[in-house]
Amino acid sequence: MRIVIFLLVFLLYFTPLYPKSIDAEIEAIQKAPVSERFKLMNELKKRLVKMKEKERIHALSKLRASTKSKKAKKAIGKVEQRSKSIAKQHLENEMENHIENELENQIQENNEENEGDDDD
Repeated sequence: MRIVIFLLVFLLYFTPLYPKSIDAEIEAIQKAPVSERFKLMNELKKRLVKMKEKERIHALSKLRASTKSKKAKKAIGKVEQRSKSIAKQHLENEMENHIENELENQIQENNEENEGDDDD
């Protein structure tokens, strides 16, 4: 029983029960001192990159609406551009891997057919 309680306390302490809302993160960034803002913004950027496209667009819209400075808008633009670049690179990598796998399968099938013909 003690182990179960210990594990429960451990999990509650080290893992959030639900992800922090974008609104709360934006508010924390706005209220933070300048030295802390960079850290919080970088954490938000990392989280945005991991989001699905629709979630990311929604979050960026909220962030854009809440910011008024040119620097903030420029930073948001960079995050959007970077996330598009990452998505494009991921897609290119997936396509390249698929093509390589298909070629390997065709070569293997041809080799197996040739071995079968040699047995005749």
